[in-house]
Amino acid sequence: MNPDNKFSFCEDGDRPITTYTNNAKFRPADQVYVRVPGTTTREGPYTVAAVDNGRYKLCDENKTPVEGDRWLKEEELEFYDPFE
Repeated sequence: MNPDNKFSFCEDGDRPITTYTNNAKFRPADQVYVRVPGTTTREGPYTVAAVDNGRYKLCDENKTPVEGDRWLKEEELEFYDPFE
């Protein structure tokens, strides 16, 4: 399948289906930390509220958006480990 295609055509002549890539590291409801650039400091943990193409919006335990409700890149986040 060509990655530029938006549809995949079935070989049996059936209806085409839309294909999506799902390479997000985190999913909604995952607990994550936000890395503070240039330091070893982390903020959180926060909950992943929304996922869009490798970008994430977070909220706190009261469902209040954090980080100004901006989309965060995957590189800015790390999994929360409750056993740390």
